Amino acid sequence: MMEKFKRKANSPCENPKSKPKTDKNLTKETLKLGQFESRMSDVSMNTSLEIVDSITLRVVKKDEEKFEGALTRSQCSVIWKNYLRLADDLLYGVSLVQVPDRPFMVDFQLNESVSIEEIERSKTVKIGESSYEVELFVPRDPPPKLGENFMITFKNTRFKISLDQIDTWMGLFGKIIEKARHVDADDWKGVKTDEAVVVVRLKKYVPSFLPAFGRKLMARYRGQPLQCSKCFQPGHLRKKCESSKVEWIRYVKALLDENLVDRNLMGSWAEAVDALNAKEEDCDN
Repeated sequence: MMEKFKRKANSPCENPKSKPKTDKNLTKETLKLGQFESRMSDVSMNTSLEIVDSITLRVVKKDEEKFEGALTRSQCSVIWKNYLRLADDLLYGVSLVQVPDRPFMVDFQLNESVSIEEIERSKTVKIGESSYEVELFVPRDPPPKLGENFMITFKNTRFKISLDQIDTWMGLFGKIIEKARHVDADDWKGVKTDEAVVVVRLKKYVPSFLPAFGRKLMARYRGQPLQCSKCFQPGHLRKKCESSKVEWIRYVKALLDENLVDRNLMGSWAEAVDALNAKEEDCDN
């Protein structure tokens, strides 16, 4: 279980008036990720196929007739708003997929994982004067297990981190089977993305959030244990989090303190943790 140690109530570093408004919900308690790796493994046993970081829909009918055309991005935005009914800040990107002799598909990439069970949806959606029948597409093959090959996706990587750096980080968690590469037009039939993928034979689970070379990386893969983007603990998602928000740098500090990451691969985050430790040491004196 996670333990928290509160700072002194009369700490000279505690000045509520000087806090920016954006920090009012952040906890400055010490984050402990005790037994994080084993807890990730325990959580993974309960991970179902219904936890996704993208939502793929098939458009099968228009006004009760088989749909054989394609939708525009503006029409897909109506599906996001009126069919999925999810918050706009959850949407990362949209890919339109049209393959001969198959239903038109739209893939919504998300900023964080969601449970399919939590999405309220109807069978049809109204776009303009027409009614479209839409189906949710969920892969039915089970996710891989530790010791098997995982395809791990990193979003928003172009111009931020090199492919070699991604390979170096993933080497901490297993054996690289296929080196990292950018997903581009060759993979998505003309859709340009800034994603990178790497295939790793995992010996331990990769956290969703990684402090790599001074950047914040978000890793996604099938069968990934849930990890909250608010408190950073495994086992639940942000929507069901009942804990206070934890500052990113304190999550990074916890990873480093518990030897879950390599300091040499953290870049400027390591220096930021040193600065935090020095500040807290001064406050304690």
